[in-house]
Amino acid sequence: MGGNIRLGLSRVRQALHHLNNPHLRIPIIHVAGTNGKGSVCAFETEILGRAGFRVGRFTSPFLLHPADSISLDGHGIDLDQQAFEEATHHVQESARQNHISLTSFELLTITAFHLFASPRYKLDLAVVEVGLGGLKDSTNVCLSGNTLLSCITPISIDHQAFLGSSISEIAAHKAGIAKPNVPILLAQQAFPDQVHEIVREKASYKSCDVFTVRPYPIPHPASTQSLPPLPLMPLEEEALSSSASSSLCTSHRNNRTRHASETIPNPLSPTVGLQHQNAATASTLAHILRTHPHPLKLLPLLSKKLTDDAILQGIQNTKWQGRLEFVDYQHAHLLLDGAHNVAAAELLGDHLLSLNRPITLIMALSSPRNPTEIIHALDLGRMSCPAQLVCTTFSIPKDMEWVQPVSPELIAKSFRRLLPPPSSNDTAVHVHHNPEDALSHAISISRAENELIVQKPCNLKYVQVAYWTVSTNEILMSASDKKARRSYLRVGKRSPHNNITWC
Repeated sequence: MGGNIRLGLSRVRQALHHLNNPHLRIPIIHVAGTNGKGSVCAFETEILGRAGFRVGRFTSPFLLHPADSISLDGHGIDLDQQAFEEATHHVQESARQNHISLTSFELLTITAFHLFASPRYKLDLAVVEVGLGGLKDSTNVCLSGNTLLSCITPISIDHQAFLGSSISEIAAHKAGIAKPNVPILLAQQAFPDQVHEIVREKASYKSCDVFTVRPYPIPHPASTQSLPPLPLMPLEEEALSSSASSSLCTSHRNNRTRHASETIPNPLSPTVGLQHQNAATASTLAHILRTHPHPLKLLPLLSKKLTDDAILQGIQNTKWQGRLEFVDYQHAHLLLDGAHNVAAAELLGDHLLSLNRPITLIMALSSPRNPTEIIHALDLGRMSCPAQLVCTTFSIPKDMEWVQPVSPELIAKSFRRLLPPPSSNDTAVHVHHNPEDALSHAISISRAENELIVQKPCNLKYVQVAYWTVSTNEILMSASDKKARRSYLRVGKRSPHNNITWC
């Protein structure tokens, strides 16, 4: 088994064939995209669970252990570590006997499908997140006969070495998950012209209905006003109407029908916060599942069990580890988050601006991340309070030897160049090659200024970017060092606060 990235489906298909094709024995929802796909998977899993379905979930990368990527009926596989190890060994032995060399991600993907199809867990369906791209990703092996719906979350520039350097090239990879006659849900996009053109072309070739999540007002945290239902429009009608619609429009291959009374319950309460777009995507996805003929043909109970209440309760009760997750640690209120590219950094910066508090940022980046682009996207110069930066590095994750840290000195240089005085002076920029030392220094800064800072890092999104943000009453952070993450999980405990505002 190897740790390097080798895109392609031939090895996975061969290995699955020798396991009696477990990936074809359970209905799936397939989710691709650059940002938000893990959160959409978490929301949808919770919604379906609230509706009474037994749901499997596969997401990547893992936090600490490969088993973290797999959830069975709402429970992490770590509750049954022996079952995971047995399944992994079974897949490994089958591949070895048939002379198939799998990457670590291919092995994990096949293990997930093997567990999902096991009669031991009696799952009704599974939610599967794409690992990288879509077209040639290891998860892209299911067929129309067991794919309920394909979903594409926001697309932005990322993984250029594998997917291309333009939005259109990247969108072509993401749209590669399209299956004949399987509906596609397209989340709100930052680059709609390029993305919609690519998806339209792919959908036309595959005879897919395409729906898009339309822009919708974001509730203010102090607002108690109830919001009207979410509108759902087909991609083909977006150019014809700029006004919000309260109807569900289903665009078929050769004709179009309108169901004028069908709407989606609005889940966008203030507690959903910065996850509003992912929540809206998951809600829309659930509504298509319960109304579109293709998923209903595969799983008829969706129309009866996926109620408005299940959707609302699912959105309000979703917990997604490491995405602006509140915990208590050493008498401090801590908020953990991971952002891994420019688009995610922009959202993170918007959230920091809304806090209106002094910020200390601990940052580690993986090559070839450009620290100037990430810091520019955060736009900390907007802050009314001066920002401080602690630059650090991380340990190489297991089976991800290609992930190498950017020099902390290079991050510091970019920070000084972009931020105006006094944020750019030497007293505001600190360099540590040990993440634990970086944390200790950040804590000392916060104590000197009577602020609270507590954080432990976590292994997120291929360890591409790490932030610890310090403010008067809360910490916002994301991180990369696995050893420190174990420490965090060992001593930390969940906060009673539920107002999670994820990026």
